[in-house]
Amino acid sequence: MKPEELKAHAERLLQELVRDVEYSTVYDDWDLQGAAEQDWLAIHDLMASATATFAWLD
Repeated sequence: MKPEELKAHAERLLQELVRDVEYSTVYDDWDLQGAAEQDWLAIHDLMASATATFAWLD
């Protein structure tokens, strides 16, 4: 694959990590151990709706 294709796949998979709660680490975060599930889901929703910029140091 060309470098651009590799980066496109990496970006897609990184975005998928945030879109799907099964892949989210919100509920594993040390600072959020005592939080309610509704708070985890609210944080996850905020993460999923954020705009991210991906950059690689080439």
